[in-house]
Amino acid sequence: MTCDLTNGRLLGACQTGRAGIKTIFFTKYNDFASLTGIVESGGEITDLGAVPINLFQFDMVDNVGSFEETPTVSKENGTSFLTQTITMTLFHVKPADLANLNSLKKGRWVIWTLDFQNKIRLFGRDRGLVASGGSDVSGATATDKKGLDLVLTGTNNDLAIFMDDYTSTPFDNFSNVSVVSEDYSPEYQVVYNAMTNKPSADVAAAQDILVRALVADGIWAKLDVFYVFAQESNAASEALINWINPGTNNATIVLGGGSMPFVSLEGLAGDAANSYVNSNYNPSTDATNYAQDSASIGLYSRTDGQKASTIEAGLNDADNDVQIGLRSTTDSMISRVNDNDSAVISVTSALGFRASVRENSPTRYFYENKTQTQDDAGSDGVGNGDVYIFGINTIGSGLAQPSNRQLSMFFMGGALTAAECGDFQDAFEAYMDSNSKGVIT
Repeated sequence: MTCDLTNGRLLGACQTGRAGIKTIFFTKYNDFASLTGIVESGGEITDLGAVPINLFQFDMVDNVGSFEETPTVSKENGTSFLTQTITMTLFHVKPADLANLNSLKKGRWVIWTLDFQNKIRLFGRDRGLVASGGSDVSGATATDKKGLDLVLTGTNNDLAIFMDDYTSTPFDNFSNVSVVSEDYSPEYQVVYNAMTNKPSADVAAAQDILVRALVADGIWAKLDVFYVFAQESNAASEALINWINPGTNNATIVLGGGSMPFVSLEGLAGDAANSYVNSNYNPSTDATNYAQDSASIGLYSRTDGQKASTIEAGLNDADNDVQIGLRSTTDSMISRVNDNDSAVISVTSALGFRASVRENSPTRYFYENKTQTQDDAGSDGVGNGDVYIFGINTIGSGLAQPSNRQLSMFFMGGALTAAECGDFQDAFEAYMDSNSKGVIT
């Protein structure tokens, strides 16, 4: 870098902003050093390339986090560098924190700081930072400090560079960055990391609550695929991610010359003509839990009304059918689960949670929200082909009976009990209600 100045700096008319940092993000130095394609412009990093990188988020209360950059210059030796110091305080250390805190103490890190003006700066870029001091204390009186101080230091050639301003959440403008927070369950963290366009903090929190509920109720472990179409964004196919195993059996939209509108936090809708979603899930070859005599298929609909000859999701492979149609012109829910014997269930609405479950052969249960109907038929087998959503995949001829309802989610997996179907409905309705999009009264 040259020593030329390009401009001066005048005193501003107002004294704005406050000191301190509220959040620190860590990543291993070697992971950062592996990044290629970093772009800088005007004192900011505007692109971190394409190599995926995880940043681990640590929030702090006010008035405890700080950074300092101290220059050391030797005119005798012709050298100049900066000592960078980051100080963080975490209160009420828990057993679950110890492994991470020990890693922070031992590791070599690149650190990003978020200040109270929502500006992010990068420290340790040249050589990383390491722990150099701190203490874990609990005072004698009730109001004394109880927490851990950690000081990390390192040397850098230049002052900490800024990051390009984010839109709504830190680093949402860097497609290769995944922010890992203790706030999310391990299962949801994988889903969150898979989203190019991250949901806002409130939506992500609601999604995490949904996942935690499904895990706690034993539902998550029974599912093979679970698509939440009611995403905040679908700009990079966020609504098509298989939450159970992101990257495996992710769905795709097939327009076929038609259309499939996406409405934020509501879901996707077919056109009852050409468009559909291919789940890319073949229950014959891709199933972990779905089986001939233990199977479930379900969804959440935001569109009511009678529909003539439409199936909202399914696969037709000779006698081995699985399908679910919500409300016909005769007010019937029509469904099959690994058989060729349609259950015709009287319904009054197509809104909300629907599920079809094969418990064994011949036991079948069908759910209109929490209303259970039993309609038995022996199982014939598991169809061999991809399950379509917003229509049915008829092996040999493709899309049939397309639907234009708006759907917010879809799932398939092993058999769910009545209690689990009720819990599933409650958890998903709570998510929809958190966004003021629920339809179950």
